[in-house]
Amino acid sequence: MNNISEGFFRNSDSEFRQFLNISKGSTGEVKSMYYIAEDQNYVSAELALDRRNRCQRIMAGNSNLMQYLKSTKKPHS
Repeated sequence: MNNISEGFFRNSDSEFRQFLNISKGSTGEVKSMYYIAEDQNYVSAELALDRRNRCQRIMAGNSNLMQYLKSTKKPHS
């Protein structure tokens, strides 16, 4: 969420897309951490699966927003 917020307040859509991409990568890291947490028995398999699925939905949402911004990019004058 912080990466998205930082990118939103930058000067351009391209910078915003860059921070959306960083956010997507960070979400992938969290998803990976849930595999580790499950393997180490810090969380149940059910909770880990739920959180990985949530991460996947967040990454998909970021990708969709990035595609939207790319498709609505205004041509340079």
